[in-house]
Amino acid sequence: MRLAQFMQSVSPSQVNSYLSCPAYWASTRLSGVYIPAGPAAARGNAIEAGLVAGCLTGLDVSAMVDIAHAAFDSEHSVAALNLGNDPVAQQRAQIAPAIANAWTVLQQYGKVSVPDDHRNQWEVIAPMPGDLGITLRGFTDFVFPAAGVIVDLKTTSRVPN
Repeated sequence: MRLAQFMQSVSPSQVNSYLSCPAYWASTRLSGVYIPAGPAAARGNAIEAGLVAGCLTGLDVSAMVDIAHAAFDSEHSVAALNLGNDPVAQQRAQIAPAIANAWTVLQQYGKVSVPDDHRNQWEVIAPMPGDLGITLRGFTDFVFPAAGVIVDLKTTSRVPN
């Protein structure tokens, strides 16, 4: 069976997953069962939620951090945190500085353009090299037309420029 018969497209993260462990990638794709994301992934999603709200509505950093904290807290209980080496507490503590850093960078590009779909992301489609017969499909988070800039936010512990 050719890969193209199994799927229409793959994302860049799926390609990375396949390259690091083809058996895991195949088993998750076939079964649809995935390992739940941990606090680092929740931090990344929360930072993105705060920044999207700021880009779309012009909120200040404090309000963006509040939105991000609420998004993070909805995925991880913070009521009984062990504030020592608790990974949830460590990830939550990185939200505010990451938003402040990213917002400083994003502001310089001006007004963000918003796509017409519910995800507020721009879809990028490219054919895969070789004879695979599938498409590489990904999303980019922000488009700033006046600056000619496309941003795909990577919410690592230190949001890169």
